[in-house]
Amino acid sequence: ISRQTDSSVLILDPADGEKAAASYGFLEALREADDLGDLHASVQAVSEVPLSAGFASSAAGGAALTQAALNAAGRQEVALDEQVAWCRRLGSVSALRSLRGGVVRLDVDHPGQSLGLTAVDTDLDLTVLGCLVQSARKKVSSSAGHAKVTSSPYWDQFERDATERLDALTAALGAGDLARVGTLAEADALAMHAVMLTSHPPIVYA
Repeated sequence: ISRQTDSSVLILDPADGEKAAASYGFLEALREADDLGDLHASVQAVSEVPLSAGFASSAAGGAALTQAALNAAGRQEVALDEQVAWCRRLGSVSALRSLRGGVVRLDVDHPGQSLGLTAVDTDLDLTVLGCLVQSARKKVSSSAGHAKVTSSPYWDQFERDATERLDALTAALGAGDLARVGTLAEADALAMHAVMLTSHPPIVYA
């Protein structure tokens, strides 16, 4: 980010007007908070994975924009809580997970919308392997999908079970139990798809 250059903002997914508006609002709020006057930002984003295809490109872009903008504004040493607060202005909870490396746990208190982002200690040498089978944009965006799944008759149960699974997964990671981690991850994925398939209308990624 160059604070000396006036130019338009190019976000990871320029076709998403809502994310573009959030990005502009984020930069404007930071400019006002730091009294940067007429200084503007030139943002260039490059994705190494297809956009809106299930590889969390928007989450990575949101975290990258947050940290780059804070650095450009002279806030290189801000605490993680402040990074989280600024990142939330972009409207992507998923982006918060990318603010720090390693294994992290994100807890959300829905009634109060308070967040907790903590590191999870594990001796497991974890690597995520992503296999691209289709590069086309998803027909239903993640944001739209999140709004629709509450129509599933299984949503309430899924949400109740999620915290229990997260606690169990955190414990399995701490114990270095890879088999248990795999079992829990698979169970969560299957439960998620059950909710999606029973939403109105059903959500199918294929």
